[in-house]
Amino acid sequence: MADETDDELVLTPPEGMEEQPPEEPENAHSEEGEFSIELEGEVAEDETPLVKKLREEIRERDKRLAGYQRTEAPKIEVGPKPTLETCEWDEERYEAELDAWKDLKAKAETAEADAARAQQAKDQENQQRVIAYKAKAAALPVKDFAQAEAAVVSVLPDIHQAALLAYTNNPAQLVYALAKHPQMLDRIASEPDPIRAIILARELEGRLKVTTRAKPPAPEAETIQRSSASMTQTGDKEEERLRKKAEETGDYSALTLYKAQKKKAA
Repeated sequence: MADETDDELVLTPPEGMEEQPPEEPENAHSEEGEFSIELEGEVAEDETPLVKKLREEIRERDKRLAGYQRTEAPKIEVGPKPTLETCEWDEERYEAELDAWKDLKAKAETAEADAARAQQAKDQENQQRVIAYKAKAAALPVKDFAQAEAAVVSVLPDIHQAALLAYTNNPAQLVYALAKHPQMLDRIASEPDPIRAIILARELEGRLKVTTRAKPPAPEAETIQRSSASMTQTGDKEEERLRKKAEETGDYSALTLYKAQKKKAA
């Protein structure tokens, strides 16, 4: 998703973050021209029944894979605090096991704190990516971004969405382009290796062609402009005619009335 004007997936937010689809700006549609994002060498197409069927199959597959795609670092198991009873009333053994337990407990607490800090930093980084993505999505002068984004989100696995958000230059543009090219979207979605999927996405991003075709001026505007100019020219001529007549007859009432009407109209 890249903005040659550098210029949506609502990309699934990281765990612990609520993500809302970007609101469509009121003036999203460019008044200056027709905006488009295309993949060079590919023709945008409507979704076919086959593509819809593939989307459903991919969605079901991703639900099955979701369980082992999300992994967490193993926690240090501290276990219960040793007692004299559990050490068979052997004080030396008790002291040794208690020291070992305290050491393990300290390591577990340190690891837990480090993991919490790392997760917080990761969440903040992802939040900044989401904010940047939303800003670029809102900047696209198109009216159907929300629909395009929803189509992409419905197909891409969560891990692929996160990769696009993190490793492409302008995910908003790429999302919009993929929605218009379902075959390319399906190629990325069906790639089981997220690394290969993001490589493919970046290759496609390099082929994005962003254009804005200028619109011809509205006929109404041209007509109003010509009419205004004509009225101005006609008014000047009329004032000159009345002035000459007044100078000849000495009666300036018609000229005065005309100038008053002209001033009121202005």
